Amino acid sequence: MATSKVLGDMRDEAICPICLDFFTHPVTIDCGHNFCQGCILGYWAPQRGKGLLEKAVYSLQKQMEAMCASQKEEEADIKTLNQQAKGLRKNIASKFDQLHQFLHQEEKDLKTKLQQNEESILQKIKENLNKISEQQVAFERTLTEMQRRLTLQEAEFLKGINCILDRAVVQFKKPTRISTDLGPGDFNGPLQFIAWKRMLKLIDPVPAALSLDPNTAHPRLVLSDAQTRVRFGDLKQQVPDTAWRFTNWHIVLACQGFNTGRHLWAVEVGKNSTWAVGVAKGSVPRKKDFSPDPKSGVWALWRLKEEYTTPTTTRTALRLPTKPRKLAVYLDYEAGQVSLYDADDMSHLYTFTDRFTEKLYPLLLTGCSLDSLNLVSLQI
Repeated sequence: MATSKVLGDMRDEAICPICLDFFTHPVTIDCGHNFCQGCILGYWAPQRGKGLLEKAVYSLQKQMEAMCASQKEEEADIKTLNQQAKGLRKNIASKFDQLHQFLHQEEKDLKTKLQQNEESILQKIKENLNKISEQQVAFERTLTEMQRRLTLQEAEFLKGINCILDRAVVQFKKPTRISTDLGPGDFNGPLQFIAWKRMLKLIDPVPAALSLDPNTAHPRLVLSDAQTRVRFGDLKQQVPDTAWRFTNWHIVLACQGFNTGRHLWAVEVGKNSTWAVGVAKGSVPRKKDFSPDPKSGVWALWRLKEEYTTPTTTRTALRLPTKPRKLAVYLDYEAGQVSLYDADDMSHLYTFTDRFTEKLYPLLLTGCSLDSLNLVSLQI
């Protein structure tokens, strides 16, 4: 152990601290340190030492600039995040404020109607009570007079007796009973369902009714007579080769296109294991091969066997909690947003953000004959 340490120390003493190699023409400077003659002369040379220092300073300055730029980027991201969150909070508040106001007004109107019904019935009952009170006063007066007559002597008793007896034959006129039924059908029925049905007028967007355009369908695709269902066929069909027909990808577009506003529709994919659902711009290539991604004007969610993905710049598999059987597609043209949801519970699957400059058409793609793709109505 001691020998190894000694050898190590001897080796360190024979190494130049500049070139980290064994000394070549070793020299000792005033401070007592040893260097290769060429190494120390090189560092002491008037261009060399200053140049190395300037290079080091330049490198540090560049790194400082990169740090400042990175810091500004992070700060800009914070600002962007805050602005986006502020806008989304405002949007959430606006949408639910409409619902709150509607429900509050519904509650107020229903309570007002109940109060009006109660007051109307109460007024009629009070009128009956007044009629009874008036008759009661007259009856009490007559009864008092008759009881007083019974205490009189016979001569006084018979005086005007016929008039008294005539008053005695008057019958009590019982007023017609007023129903106290406040209308449980109006106030104790399925109030939430009734309010919900009336609330449908606030829904925006209203689910769109779409149909498929047979002139765009790939020859392997078979459309239903109603043009709401498409399946992957075994053979190519003999169809006119129109300029609008896709001949490379198994795509069909809807007849309806959108270049403004917000829109919502649903596509049932069932057990189909190869499909794409989304939107495409009208100028997307029809005849030549292309990558169906946002750069080409296609914004769609794909299923490729057991993988769910989006053909973006960095294609990654999406981890979905369940295999959706029905998709809801939401397009906000002005906001540049295409979002896809599991239509059964409206859980969010994926969102594209972009800038749209031309009309967009709902897109369906299928490469599996196991199940068709169907345009369906969203159940509200």
